[in-house]
Amino acid sequence: MSDTISRWFLETFESYTGRIQRTQINDYPFTVGRAPDCSLVLTSNMTSRRHAQFTLVEGQLILTDCGSTNGTFLNHQRLDHNTPVKDGDIVHFANLEFRLAEEQPPTVSACSADASPDSTMSGMPQLSHQFPLQSGAFRTLLQNGQVTGVIQPITDFQGRLYAYELLGRGCHPELPISPEPLMALANMLGLSVEFSELLRHRGMSLLAHSGIRQPIFFNICPTELADTQRLLVSLEYCRHLNPQLPLVLEIHEAAITSPKLIQDLSQKLNALQIRLAYDDFGAGQARLLEIVEAPPDYLKFDYTLLNELADADSPRYQLLNVMNRLAHDMGIATIAECVETQLVRQSCQQIGIDYLQGFLLGRPLPIPGNTPDSTAQTKTGP
Repeated sequence: MSDTISRWFLETFESYTGRIQRTQINDYPFTVGRAPDCSLVLTSNMTSRRHAQFTLVEGQLILTDCGSTNGTFLNHQRLDHNTPVKDGDIVHFANLEFRLAEEQPPTVSACSADASPDSTMSGMPQLSHQFPLQSGAFRTLLQNGQVTGVIQPITDFQGRLYAYELLGRGCHPELPISPEPLMALANMLGLSVEFSELLRHRGMSLLAHSGIRQPIFFNICPTELADTQRLLVSLEYCRHLNPQLPLVLEIHEAAITSPKLIQDLSQKLNALQIRLAYDDFGAGQARLLEIVEAPPDYLKFDYTLLNELADADSPRYQLLNVMNRLAHDMGIATIAECVETQLVRQSCQQIGIDYLQGFLLGRPLPIPGNTPDSTAQTKTGP
């Protein structure tokens, strides 16, 4: 790394818009404080006139506190000596929070501020936590494609395998394995689409060598529907990886807000021979109008509908029964998710749900036909 290759930025949230504002770190030493001649002028009276500075030593960016009253913090730890920093580190100058980014963006918009009064207020409030500490590790995960795929069986009531759902797992040593906290981190960083694509492409790449022939259900994140052209490029790539494999795209109930959008998407899915499922149905608003105007091939009932099914007279049982009949009348196959007890299984069978998925039927399994080293290689994509 050298200053002719890498460019460093300080990112912070604008207080009024909530957008990220960037300032390039240049002209070393790069000083930070309230003094008007600082490289980055801060407005908080919690900061000192000469609060901190960045220097570049043999290509390594170094952060130094300049004897400030309220301290400089790196990843929520107060600095007491010159400290190397890296991409994704969280820096606080007193109560002001920034994130370090090492990039080569095409354009830079530097922030500016007016000078503040001479006095420095002491007694700083608690550090803010708008930037997650794991942002650097997450960006590394994306760059290196450190994810893998697993599959969970979907069966009929005789226990016969019908299909699998493709699920993702993280492989970065500093981050969770489960996709839920990773997607939450992706949402905070504005990288949910990139993360969803990575999980999908990695799993589809592994399936291409698995020998599996059963239908594969797979997910998108709701934000991907905002750019259907990009989504279609990703889906075309998935079909390219597995030209003969039956594929079923799952769309979360919360994202089914425009029947026209789903109708248009369905036409394009038909051209790719990809079927459509509405996922987690019943988790929020049961969007019956969307089912009528843009019917899917499958309806996956959310686990919240499966609670308290033992009593056939209970409102929950009756609701699920009605929704299942409506789906069948429209030629839609139904799947109960998160089935974990024999009691729920028995109730689903009485109602007439077609297929089951959950720990009672089988936990997620590694995709066969792949070596451990093949599950976390360079990023896969179109």
